[in-house]
Amino acid sequence: MTDAEVKFLRRRAEGGFGPVMTCAAQIDPSVRGHRFSGQLGVHRDEMLPGMTRIAEALKNTFSVVQIHHAGMIPFEQ
Repeated sequence: MTDAEVKFLRRRAEGGFGPVMTCAAQIDPSVRGHRFSGQLGVHRDEMLPGMTRIAEALKNTFSVVQIHHAGMIPFEQ
């Protein structure tokens, strides 16, 4: 979870207009499971610090983590 992503989500939460949704979060650690380099992941405990940063930045909003599996789409480097 980059500082830029947290900043982007925090700015979207300002003003209280509607829910805030994260980028597509990979749910499978395999190469086929994710679509692009740097994609948010939610499939291992080691990823909890990044998710905690999001939760803290969006604690006063309705927020959603968008889960994603790339399926057969080739990975973009």
